[in-house]
This record gives sequence, C-alpha cells and structure tokens, in this order.
Amino acid sequence: MKGWQQILLGIIIGMLFAGLIMLFILPNRGKAIALVTKTPNHTPPPTQTLALIQVYISGAVNQPGFIELPKDARLADAIEKAGGLPQGYDQNLLNLSEILTDGQRIHIPQIGSENNPFELPQRGQSTITIEENALVNINTADLDKLCTLPGIGPSKAQAIINYREENGLFLQLEDILKVKGIGPSIFASIKDLITLDDN
Repeated sequence: MKGWQQILLGIIIGMLFAGLIMLFILPNRGKAIALVTKTPNHTPPPTQTLALIQVYISGAVNQPGFIELPKDARLADAIEKAGGLPQGYDQNLLNLSEILTDGQRIHIPQIGSENNPFELPQRGQSTITIEENALVNINTADLDKLCTLPGIGPSKAQAIINYREENGLFLQLEDILKVKGIGPSIFASIKDLITLDDN
C-alpha cells in the first residue's frame, strides 16, 4: 500500500472514531417535544346551596301563610315576606330581631279590632306568639286556639266545638270537612296545622 493511501485510510478511520465519540457525547438533536394539552372543564363550579327554613305566620300581616326564609332569618324578615304589617300597626310592640327556626308558627295578634281578644300592650311588651312545631288539636282546642287557624273565625271555631259535642271526637283530619262552613279550600290551608293527637 502506498504511503498516501495509508494516510487517507488513517484520516477516514480517525473521522469515524471522531464521529462515534461525538455521537455519544453530544446531546440528541431533534428530540420530540411532548405537548401537554389541558382539556377545558365545562362543568360549572358547584354553587353553595342556601339553607332555607319554612314558617307559618298568621294574624296582623297582609299575606298570612307559609313562607320560606333563609336560615337564621329574623321576625322582621318574616313580616316583610308576609306583606308587612297593616297600616298604623306599631311595630315597636314586636321584637323584630327574634331569630326564627324551621317549623315555627308565628301569630301576631290583631290590635284594636272589634273581635280582638287581646288588649293593647304597653310599648316594648311583645304581643307575638311563636310556637315551635305547635299543631292545633281539633279534638281538644278551645275557641281561642281554633281561631288561630287561617280562615277559622269565632263562628267556625264554635261550629267545630259544637260538632265535637254532638258527634264525638274527630277520627281523622278530613272529618273536619263535615263541620258546616268548612270546605276544601279552608281544609287545604289548615290541614298541615291541625292534629288529632296531643303534642
């Protein structure tokens, strides 16, 4: 082999070794880049459910009946939801800051009406009656207690008492429909407020 051929062969071999060394030493080129995509969440975040209570308000309010209020609502909130007090009613007679709970029955007596059994109290003396889950027992309630039911005035209350005396105790709530003057609409408004058992 001629001298120049040996030199050329040495150069080629040297380049191959250099290429192998560079292949292991230098970082890989053209490495694939992993793309991380975030899938959008179309589900709306859960909203906090507002705790509610139900109370029944009757008496000197413009719209008596069942009302729904936020938990820890006060008497002032219940009166506002029930349409407010009649014109001229002195709200200072009531404790408007009274905190209410679920299932309460609130009765605000009519003041100054002809059929009102209550006397006008002194200023600052509350007239409100708040009963915890109190149901009216139609077998034992007296006239005044029966009159706290919506749609039941003194005449209908007396008719209930007369029916008991003439026919015996009510055996089921629907029997109150047998009392003269009490129809389906009145029964619908009082059925959740009356009972046959003592509380």
